[in-house]
Amino acid sequence: MQITPEAFDDYAILYLKGEFDHYAVKTFEDELDNLKKVGLVRIVVDLQFVRFINSTALGALVKTNRSMASNGGKLAVSRPSTFCRDIFERVGINRILTVVGSVEDAVSAVRGAAPKAAKPEVSTEAHDHATITFAPMDAKRIELFIKKPKKGETLPGSFVGRMVDVSLDGLEFSWSGGQTGLTPFEMGQMLAIGTEWRARFPLPMYQRGFCEAHMTIQRVEERLDGVRIAAAFKNLEANVRTAIGRYRDDMATLREEVYGKGKSKGDDKPKKK
Repeated sequence: MQITPEAFDDYAILYLKGEFDHYAVKTFEDELDNLKKVGLVRIVVDLQFVRFINSTALGALVKTNRSMASNGGKLAVSRPSTFCRDIFERVGINRILTVVGSVEDAVSAVRGAAPKAAKPEVSTEAHDHATITFAPMDAKRIELFIKKPKKGETLPGSFVGRMVDVSLDGLEFSWSGGQTGLTPFEMGQMLAIGTEWRARFPLPMYQRGFCEAHMTIQRVEERLDGVRIAAAFKNLEANVRTAIGRYRDDMATLREEVYGKGKSKGDDKPKKK
């Protein structure tokens, strides 16, 4: 990863570019130490060009935030890339870090102004980091539920849903039906319990980005806007199993760092009496 520091009288900006992983954390920390030595503890970390970030790097940001605060300073993150923003939201780090949509707003935040929320970024990617693509192991199954296309058109070979959760046992996802015209009941029939499907799904903080697996439908819930599916993995490849296990461990570690040991997202909400 490339880090370009830009120091001013009472703050500094670190422009990061590339992959912010455990290999880059030492360089990041060295840059921070250099800034501390000259009395700069108001730091903006710009992530616009960071295409990958892992749990070690996220932990470094959280620790830096605490370190700067204990020294009378402040940390702010500006322009997080789509990948980074997605991870922040999943883990909840954006609840303890100041994350804004421009370098100017980040500078204002570290200098004491009220922070502005980061504006949603329009992604040019065909799929975001919650997208799951799925297709039946028996391609003919699609013909049973989707009308025969007009001349010159073809039946879809796969469908796109939104991943809800993933574990070593399986995954959950939702599907609105896309352009199929199917009702939730018909979607549930096509994705019937016991049917087998191929899935391609994202794993944030995983270098390859996507994993592929064979799954068997275990539960189907019909909803007004589509269906929610729970599926079990079948013959999961060793490398995919390792990646999922690491992802789950990383997320647990980060949530502990953010919310404290034994807590999880939502535990700080007031309890009803």
